[in-house]
Amino acid sequence: MDLVVGVWMLWILLMFYLTVIAKSLVLKTLTVAILALSAHDAWSYIKDLKELKESKAQELENKEKEKSKKDP
Repeated sequence: MDLVVGVWMLWILLMFYLTVIAKSLVLKTLTVAILALSAHDAWSYIKDLKELKESKAQELENKEKEKSKKDP
């Protein structure tokens, strides 16, 4: 998870750098568009990972409750 998030961060920083150094308005517009899409995708990915982690924790908690109910 941390590796993927790090790669997203590096990609976004690269796009930001290209936006700053670009001389052409068309190139700046394209890099800003790619930057926005990348940031949105990264945010969605991180949010999905967080929800998955929470659901796994909830499943584990439910299994432990069922196990404790079965054992008197």
